[in-house]
Order: sequence, then structure tokens, then C-alpha cells
Amino acid sequence: MPMSARSAVFLACLIAAGCMRRDGRNSDCRWPTEAAGQSPDARHLSADAEFAEDLAIRYADVHHGLRTPYFVSGEAYVAAEGSMHANVV
Repeated sequence: MPMSARSAVFLACLIAAGCMRRDGRNSDCRWPTEAAGQSPDARHLSADAEFAEDLAIRYADVHHGLRTPYFVSGEAYVAAEGSMHANVV
């Protein structure tokens, strides 16, 4: 791979990593506090929806995932993820 292509891929990875919301990530399905000045525009609401999905998946992975001692079945995992997604949203 030429050096310019590697540089472009590396730059794209850095940009993508910088766009991810890191604050407030947890596996307990707790919504982080937000600044009072946040306006509910489409971009912010879209980011919140993606974050809610991420919280639900993290919760299900930690509390009902395949490699945890709490795993019962795939159906229980999906139900837990759906329950947490509904609670957050």
C-alpha cells in the first residue's frame, strides 16, 4: 500500500474516532447528564438515538451476554436489550 493511501486511511480513522461520543458510556443503562444549553436539533437527537442503542447493547452484553455467567438464551439477550432500549428512549 502506498504511503499516501496509508496516510489517508490513518486520517480517516482519526476523524471517525473523534466523532464518537465517549462521555457517559456505561453498562448500567444510565443516561448521562447533558448541558442545559443543548438545543434539540436533528443532529443532537440522532446522536442521542445512537447513544441509546449503544447503551442498550452494552447493558445486554454485560448482563445477559453469551460469555457471561448470566447467559440464559439468545431470546433473553434480545429481550434485555429491547427492555433497556425502551427505558432509555
